[in-house]
Amino acid sequence: MQMLPAGQRVRIVEVGSGSGGTSVVVMAALAELGERVEFVYTDISPQLVAYGRKTYGPTYPFATFRLLDVEKDVEPQVRPTIRVKHPTMSIA
Repeated sequence: MQMLPAGQRVRIVEVGSGSGGTSVVVMAALAELGERVEFVYTDISPQLVAYGRKTYGPTYPFATFRLLDVEKDVEPQVRPTIRVKHPTMSIA
């Protein structure tokens, strides 16, 4: 991370996070990096993704939680999404 240019982030995607036994160890080690890292917790099970989000999300704000089916195109499933809280008809 010391060699990472300023303003850039690293994204780490864990495939098959399950209940998070390994995830929590990795996220704890990454916590000191703050906004320079994004950890993507994935699983094919919606229940396990929801469990991870509820259990680890509040402690590790740099983590995102996503469904991932490796039998489908992976990239669109782990790409960051833009969430609009207040949609509007005009930005101007």
